[in-house]
Amino acid sequence: MKKCNNCGAVQGDDRTTCIDCDSMLGRPISKAEEKRIDDSIDLKLDDMAERAQDFYVPIHEKIMGILSIIGGIAAIVLLILCGFFSEHVKDSVNIPRFALYSIVFFSFAGALLLFPKLMWNLSTMRYRIFYNWDTTPSSFAITMQKVLAYISFIGGIICTIYYYTVFFNLMSA
Repeated sequence: MKKCNNCGAVQGDDRTTCIDCDSMLGRPISKAEEKRIDDSIDLKLDDMAERAQDFYVPIHEKIMGILSIIGGIAAIVLLILCGFFSEHVKDSVNIPRFALYSIVFFSFAGALLLFPKLMWNLSTMRYRIFYNWDTTPSSFAITMQKVLAYISFIGGIICTIYYYTVFFNLMSA
């Protein structure tokens, strides 16, 4: 293989001019350099193929999924605190209810954001088993799954903010 000094394009040994910029090519590159270039191309192709998959999880969704797990833990902590301070909290029955809402919202959002393929397979299992349907997702279905995950994440945040505000107001009163 030969590498163009002008544009960097890699080409076969039989070429004397670059196929991209028409510059003169030099001598062939070494086997080590050829292997490094091949490995680099393979990594780029693998990355492109992974991103083209239906259920690719970008970094911001991974972060939101981890934040969902943290929010669920915060909701569990509040439920435990409600048990310890039950004499102050008995005035408001909304706190445990909203803590449970938050746990459900965050659990659902975390599962959809971190494991979208698993959640899709679980939701379409009956169609594959009983009807033998092809359950390849459409772009609309994937978009709606992401929208549902975002709505669940936002719902968890709203419930968490509400019940922590109510809890700390009751504790300070």
